[in-house]
Formats: sequence, structure tokens, C-alpha cells
Amino acid sequence: MKKGAKDAEQRLERLGSVAELEAKKRVLAEKQDLISTAFDRAMEMLQNLPEDEYTRFLAVQAFKASRNGKEQLIFSKKDRANYGKKVCTLANELLAGEGKNAGLTLSEETRDMAGGLILIDGDVEMNCSLETLLRISKRDISRDVSKILFD
Repeated sequence: MKKGAKDAEQRLERLGSVAELEAKKRVLAEKQDLISTAFDRAMEMLQNLPEDEYTRFLAVQAFKASRNGKEQLIFSKKDRANYGKKVCTLANELLAGEGKNAGLTLSEETRDMAGGLILIDGDVEMNCSLETLLRISKRDISRDVSKILFD
């Protein structure tokens, strides 16, 4: 009887532990889903910035990523048509304002991406696509986002 009661108690403890771990896994999965949703929303917000803000955002990305001021800027087909020349001009103005070479040019090439740009200089590419910028940001700030959402 005592052994049976002790076995039942141990089994109950194990089941409680398993249930507790399962609940923690579910909470973690839900938190990860919420964080992913937050980053999906950030992508949506970036893609829907007003034209002047989006142009400035892309120009600043090109300015920051430029190594020698002679790169070509590659956009998505849509962004190239809508923002390419303006971004290139503004990025060159930013470079010139810092006393740097301001010879960025607009590439004829386009890439399949949600937005952003890619700087290319020979075999070297700097990927500033929105997908890449958000993926890097997600890795860097997920902990901070988690604190904001869940603390």
C-alpha cells in the first residue's frame, strides 16, 4: 500500500512537471509568434512609408553602406521605377555633404525583393533589402522586443 501510494505520488509529480514544461513551451511559442508578427508589421510599415520618408530611408541606407561612393544601386522593379533616381541623388548628396566620393549610380538590374536596395561594386554586394535589414534587426533586438511585449 505504501509503495503504491509512493509510486502514485511520484507519477503525479512527473506528470505535473511534464505539464509545466509543456505549458512553458506553449507560452514560448506564443511569444515567438507575437515577435514574428511585430516584425511582419514593421515590414508592412516600412513598405507603406510616405514617398519622401521612404526615399530618405533608402538614401540613408545607401549612404551608410557605401564603401567608396562608386557603387551601383539595385532596387526591386517597383522601387527602381518609383524611387531609384531620387534615392541615388539624395544618397550622393549625403556622401558629398560628408566630403566623400559621390558617384553612386542607378543600376539597370533589378532584384526580387520586398523593398530596400543592394549596393554592388564589382563582386562585392551590400544587401540593404528590407528583408535583410529586418532579419538582422530581429536577431539583434528580439530580446528587447520580448521585454517590451512581455514584462
